[in-house]
Formats: sequence, structure tokens, C-alpha cells
Amino acid sequence: MKLILGYIISSVIACAAGTVTWDGYSLSINDQRIFLWSGEFHPWRLPVVHKWRDVLVKVKAAGMNAISVYIHWGLTNPAPGVFDFNEYRALEPLFKMAMEIGIWIVLRPGPYINAETTAGGIPHWVTSHVSGHLRTNDTAYYNAWRPYIDKVAELAAPHQITRGGPIIAVQLENEYVDRDDVGYPGKREMMEELKAAIRSGGIEVPLTINDAYMGANYVNGTGSGDIYGFDSYPQGFDCAHPGHWQPVIETYAKFHKHANPHQPLYIPEFQGGAYDAWPGYEACATLTNGEFESVFHLALLASNAKMINIYMIYGGTSWGHLPFPGVYTSYDYGAAISENRDIRVEKYAEIKRQGLFLRSVPDFYKTDIMPDTTWEISPTPGSSPVAATLLQNSDTNSSFLIARHQDSTLSGSSSFHLRIHANSHVRAQWQIAGELQIPQIANSIQLEGRQSKIVTTFLASPPAVEPRRNTLLYSTAAILYFGWMGGREVLVLTGHGNQEHEFAVFLQTSVMAAVHPFLNMSPCPTSSLYTIFHVLPGLTGLVPIHESKNQAIYFVDTATSRTFWAPMLEVMEPKTPPFQTFWSVGSNSSIIISGPALVRSASFHPHLHQLSITGDLDPSASVYLTIIGMPLTTKSIHWNGQEIIPLKSLSVDANFRAMFHLVPNPALLNSDHWPQQLDNWEYANSLPEASFHYDDSNWVRANHTSTNLSQKPYCGKHVLYGCDYGFCEGVVIWRGHFVSSPKIDGVTLTINGGQGFAASVYVNDVFIRTTYGNSTSNKNIISETTEWYSFPNGVLTEGENVLTIVQDNMGLDETRNHWDTDGSRSPRGIRGYDLHNGDFTYWKVQGKSGGFNNYPDRKRGIFNEGGLYGERMGWHRPEVPKDGQEWTTRSLTQGLTGGYSGIGFFRTHFQLKLFPGRDVMQSFHFVDCTSMTPTLQPYRAWIFVNGWMMGKRVANLGPQTRFPVHEGILVNGTNLVVIAVWGMDATVAPCFKLELATDRVYDQS
Repeated sequence: MKLILGYIISSVIACAAGTVTWDGYSLSINDQRIFLWSGEFHPWRLPVVHKWRDVLVKVKAAGMNAISVYIHWGLTNPAPGVFDFNEYRALEPLFKMAMEIGIWIVLRPGPYINAETTAGGIPHWVTSHVSGHLRTNDTAYYNAWRPYIDKVAELAAPHQITRGGPIIAVQLENEYVDRDDVGYPGKREMMEELKAAIRSGGIEVPLTINDAYMGANYVNGTGSGDIYGFDSYPQGFDCAHPGHWQPVIETYAKFHKHANPHQPLYIPEFQGGAYDAWPGYEACATLTNGEFESVFHLALLASNAKMINIYMIYGGTSWGHLPFPGVYTSYDYGAAISENRDIRVEKYAEIKRQGLFLRSVPDFYKTDIMPDTTWEISPTPGSSPVAATLLQNSDTNSSFLIARHQDSTLSGSSSFHLRIHANSHVRAQWQIAGELQIPQIANSIQLEGRQSKIVTTFLASPPAVEPRRNTLLYSTAAILYFGWMGGREVLVLTGHGNQEHEFAVFLQTSVMAAVHPFLNMSPCPTSSLYTIFHVLPGLTGLVPIHESKNQAIYFVDTATSRTFWAPMLEVMEPKTPPFQTFWSVGSNSSIIISGPALVRSASFHPHLHQLSITGDLDPSASVYLTIIGMPLTTKSIHWNGQEIIPLKSLSVDANFRAMFHLVPNPALLNSDHWPQQLDNWEYANSLPEASFHYDDSNWVRANHTSTNLSQKPYCGKHVLYGCDYGFCEGVVIWRGHFVSSPKIDGVTLTINGGQGFAASVYVNDVFIRTTYGNSTSNKNIISETTEWYSFPNGVLTEGENVLTIVQDNMGLDETRNHWDTDGSRSPRGIRGYDLHNGDFTYWKVQGKSGGFNNYPDRKRGIFNEGGLYGERMGWHRPEVPKDGQEWTTRSLTQGLTGGYSGIGFFRTHFQLKLFPGRDVMQSFHFVDCTSMTPTLQPYRAWIFVNGWMMGKRVANLGPQTRFPVHEGILVNGTNLVVIAVWGMDATVAPCFKLELATDRVYDQS
């Protein structure tokens, strides 16, 4: 039992290997408070398992300690009673990697996950073949999701922290309202059933809630979890206008105090980018850039949030038919780690600066928001108003003032002074007289542009060594690292190089660093125990402020801090403690490295006296590597397995700080062995179904007269919804047979494919035209069209005729407005048909080969293929022998044979040399012919790489022309690339080239 803020609570979940507890401040793991600083990662959006490690390493290198992970029900349970947790769908490899690297996991199995994926992650067979309302306690829906949850629990339970694994929490459902006056009743009851199922499956860790907004849904009562949280996307998703800022939300703390003060303030999803509705992801990165992170993340910290998950830290790829209709193939999200796994330096660096501060200052994990009677700020004359919050740790008296422009949308400048009205106990502890004024030498504390700052006061030495002693009286510069290394107390501060900064510290000896022209030093007027350092504008690089046998202080400007790393130092002993790779819980050992593009790991082998570091170098330039805090017994240093010799020692102790010169392999920049433009294409027709003489006798007869879908057909005696017949992914082809009469002159069709869809209509062998959906920045959305298709004169024959419809399914909708959960039962197909002066005798339908139950490509899974003829024949898969289809030599720029409209497959092979010791990031680029208007190109193209559908080019809408493909899908040696091209216009031919580009290379040798 714990007494926290006047509330008596019981909040311990324990077992042999580890414990997770919580109170109104934070989580505690094994009785140590932690700040949950997490990033969202969906492994299934990176379908190369060994590349997951790269993402997790970059998460940890940014100072984060956890990932949040959605599991995709639809991917892992593709048909009733069928479960597939193999390949990229596997969970155990992720759990093991997280344990090895030292990353906690919050698991989010849904069943509904949203995530901008088709049907919000609900399997397509559930949306069409299961009656009853989705996301309710309806028995049919329960019977659908329960086996899936049982399987997830079975796989996850052995990897909980309570059994020695990395899983510290499991989320119930996702962003759901608890009221019965919207949507359908039975929500709370479903949540209670879900909670019971998870617990009965052996899950012991806390169960969490992520409310879609500050709605207090499932805070308590039936269906509630152990820890409530709410999502926040304060900047919105208007990537088309990335310069437009929203104001900071100031109500988090007030809501938390009212809703769940006995639990930590938890944000399960805080905006780390934006999903894009067609203007392009670089704009989303601008919308949520490093300035956004500075202002909005620190505003969240000022609200006293201690559990934060950034959505997304790595977005990845919605390859195949994973997307819902509101997005395209890329799920880059404008995240700190881009789709091709490269680091977006500005965004990533700001997250890293914040992460290293949070990792270094455990006093921040338990703070209260202080009344403004204990402090005051005074803006300088003419300055814009400043908003600030003071957080204080009541146990240690350390405090943190978080300041920003009062109008958080401003891009101008503000400056201010701060006075802390410390109580008598604090004044006596720190031996200061009267109030603390900050700064004392500098002109002011400055905010320039969209910036926030943390001003730290009364911070004692790191808690690894007791008793703690007074160290940092105050600092207007941010703390980048504070801890023990190499037998010393090490403090690294950072700030913009064009601003002045000031900090007052207790120096344990009088040994000083060399005088620097942009650094002043003087005794502190408030107390002679402390020395004030005044950093002038213009100081750049990593600058030693003070170094002695017991203490080291450094300042680094924010630009230089981009290549500043503080990896956990793993000591390679024969017997290692549990959770050794996890910061604070297992180890507090660290080392500082400045210079490389990335530091992946650092380890020390005591018996060899060897320090081993792994990381990445940019091969375009040599790097001066600075290492601070080497173990005192170090005799050799290795970089990526190769011993390196220091150029010189930079400290009083040769083993503490030294510089090295690393020269990357220049051959890495030679990309001659990578094909740039792909040639030697073969071509085959992939729309034989448009022929009057095509034999569809083996197709499914579309003769249903009822459907589970809530959106019923408008007209026509048969239900023509693809999912009802097991064909829900990608292209579905319909053939309506009818007997001609002199009065039949056309047909009215209502076709539903989701926003941005398309469908081409043929009668007998003749192309009529294509109908288009639309989506422009999630505006002017057209997901369904009703149009008249006139039959050309003379096209009908006596007797039987055939109407052929090639329809693109853009994915199923997520839960719709007003909590209509059955919105995921999207009516994709022909929602209404009326043959003028006639009727259809019967309909046939064909989609993905095998449908839900018998699709052939089990390795890549249910969402990899659609119903194009070439897909059904396996032309895109290298393991399928080339059949008897006639392939002819034809370039991409020649387009389709037999006219501008139709569908054709192009394929070619190319050789690729992949060498160890380098990370090569590559993408396929569509280069449209210059005669075409870039935004009005009436074609679609699917790109298959060694069988994987890694991109869908929607050329009439855009914007994606670049499709990253990872090593592991690309292989060393012979590769097969196949492009399926759908021409949609009778007068404009598809015309483009395809190139394989090298986006980035890193030297890991």
C-alpha cells in the first residue's frame, strides 16, 4: 500500500523476475522509478526481421527506454482458425531483441488498432463473414477475437518482466469510447471480456488504456484498466501547410488531477509526425520538426507527464494492401527515423537531447507542479510574454522551470529573468542567502524562435554514489548528460550556439580548463561555494569547462550535439545481473562519444582491458572521434572490431578523454555496381478477362442475396461485395453476363472502392472508360461513384454479352465518425447496378487466388497480393516458374500493347552486390515521361520486388514516386522486379521509367 498525494492505493504487480508498480507520479520497475520515454514501432511495417534490431538500437541511442508495439490481428489471423506468427509476423524475435538491447515493450494487441491500416487491423473475414456489431460484446464478434487474444497471450506471457522479459504493460483495445449513447451498446462489456481473456492467458503486467482524447473513457468501472492514458496530436495532420502551428494544449495536468491522480499522467500516443493524405511526408516532418518537439514535448513535461510514447518513432511501409484508404504505401509519418531507416537529424537529435536529459536526471521522475508564489519570471522590457511552469521534487528539492513563449505559435524572441523563492530548508542545504536570481551575469534567459527551455536548480550529484552532494546550483543551459563515468562525476550541458548561457556549479578542486574566448568565469554572489560560468554567443563544439580527478564539466552547442552519444556501457562479466542491458534497472554505466553518425553499442571487457564500440560513419568525410569517460583500466579501444589508436589524450588522465581519427572506406561511395536504371524488360498482357471469349467458368458465382455489411446494396438482385466472396485485397474483377436486346444501350453502376479508388469498365472487348475516386489532403473525398456507361454502337452481339469491371479496393475503412464501428464493414464492390432495358443473367467474380482461406503465398501473407491475372498466375514471385505465357521484349516507356487502356506486367532481373560492413538504403523511383502533366497521369502501378508488393503508384493523385526497399527483400545476387501497370485512359498512355537509387550508405566496417 502507498500513500501518494493523499490517496491510498494498491498498485503492485509482482513475480519472481521483476516487478512493475506505479503511483500518481510514475512507473517503478524493480522498485526504481523510471520515466517511460517510448517510441511507437510496428514490426510488420518492416517485413525484414533482422532489420528490427537497427530500429531498436536507434531508439535506445536516442535516450529512449521503451517501444510501443501494435499487433495486427488481420495479418496474424488471416482466416477463421488460422494463425500465422511466422516470418515478420513473429513476436518472439522482437521480444528477444528488445531484451538483448535493453528496451521495454508496451504491447498493444487490439483487437482493433486503427493505425491507418485496412479495417483498423480487424481481419477482412471478420468484417464480412461475422455477424453482429464489431467492437461490442456481441457473441459472434467475441467468438472471432477470443482465439486471437488467447494466442497473443500465449506468445507474450513468457516474455513479461515478471518472468524475466521486456514486456511491462499490455494495452486493452484502442482509442474507444465507453458510452452507449453513441455507436453500438456493449462496449464496456466487451472491454471487460477482453480484460478477462488477457488475464486468463497469463498476462500479469499492468493493463493500460489509451483514450482517443481527454474523455476519461475507461478511467474506472467496467472495462477499465490499471493505468489510464489519453492520446494527443496537438499539431494536427495538415501536412500541406507545415508552417501553420497550433497552440500548445495547457489542460493535461488539470485533466489528470481530475480524472486519475492516483496513476501517472500517461500519453500512449503523442504526436511524433503525421500520417499523410497525399501531399508528401517531408512536409509532415516539417510540421513536427525539432522546434515542434522542443515546444510541445517540453510543454508535456511541464504538465508532469511521466509516461510518454511518441507515435511514430519509425513509421515504415504499409506495403501490400495494408493501408486504409486515407493513406498510400509509405507510412514514413515524418518520423525521427525515416522509412528507409535513415535518421532525420534535426528531429532525432532533439528527441535524443530530451531523452539523455530524462535518462540522466532521475530527480525529474517524481515532481509536483509548484504554485507561482514560489517563483516568478520577469520578461525583459519589450519582450514577448513568457509562460512557465516550475516542477519540484519534494524529496530532493531539485526543481525544473520549463519556459516557452506564452503564445506558443510565435517564431520571434523572448527573454526573461527568474527568481526562485527557496524556503529556509533549501537555503540552508545549499548555503545560499535569500532568493536565487537567474541569471546573475548574463543579460537574460533567451527564447529564440519556436523554442522551450528547462532551467534546472538545486540538482545534487547523481544518485549512483551516496551520499549525494550539492553540484548544480542552477543552469540556463540544458542538461545533456549527468552521471558517473571513469571514476568521475560528469556533467555535460548544451544550448544554442547563438545564445548566452549561465550555470553555477560546485567545483570539487581548483583545477580549471584552459581559458576560452567565449567563456567567462566568476564567483557566485549568492554563495561563494559555487562558481558561475557564462557562455557567450559564438561558442561551438565540445568545450571542456572543468576537468579534475573527481569531476568533469563540458558544454556542447546544440548543432554539435547531433553527433553526441552517451551509450550505456555494458561490462562483459562472466555473471551478469538480471536486466543488465536496461538503463538504471540493470546498469548506470555509460560513456560519451562525439563525432560518428551513430553509436550503436559500447562494451568493456575487464579481462582484456578492452573498450569496444560499434557504430556508423558517413563515408563522405573522415571523423574526429572524441571519447570521454573510458574505464580507468582501458588498454585498447576497438571501433567496429578494429583497434584504433588515439591521436592524443585530451585530459589529465590519458584514459579518460582522448581523440581518434576515423577514415571511412571511400569505396563505399562507389555505387557503380548498383543498377541505376533498370532495363531489359519483358512484357505480358494481364487483362485477358476483358475479352469476350475469356472463360470464367471456374470463377465464383456472385449470387448472394444478403450480406452482413450494414451498408446494403442500392439496387440489383445480387450482392456484389468482394469481401462477401473472400476477395477483399487489391483488384477484384467482376463479369456480368447478359443477353442482348435492341433496347439495351448502357448500364448504371455504383462502384465503391474507398477514397482514391478507380475502376475500368469494358463491354465485350471494348473499353468504355474509367471512374475515379478522389482524396485531396483528406478533402473532396470520393470513395464511391454512380455513373452511366453508354455502350458504343455495334458493340453488342446477338445472344450472350459480358460486362467486365476491374475494380481497385483501396482498403477497408477504420471506425467511422460517431463511433460507427461497423464502418470497417466497407461495401467494396458494385453497390448497385441497373442494365438499361435489360438485366444480368448471372455474375462471376475473381480476386486474389484462393481468397481468404487458400491464398498460396503464405510467406508474405494475405495482404501481399490482389486479383490481377498476373498475380493469380504468380508472375511476380521468383519461386514460381515462368509459365507458358508469351513474354515479349518491351520497354516501360513503350507502355501497354493494344492501346492505352488495359493492364500489363513488366518484369526484369538485375544483379546486386551487397557487402558486409555497410548499411545501404535503397529505393525504387518512378520517373514519369516529361511530356506528361505530373499530377494528371491516368495510370496505376504496383511494384513487386522478389515477390513482395512494396509499392502502389497512384499516378493520378500522387504523391509517392519513391518506394524504399530494404536489404533482405533485396538480396545479394539476382533480383526480380515486376511492375503491374494499369492504363486507365483511352487517349493517354502510361509512360515512365524505373530506377533503383541509393539513398544513403553508412560505413559499419
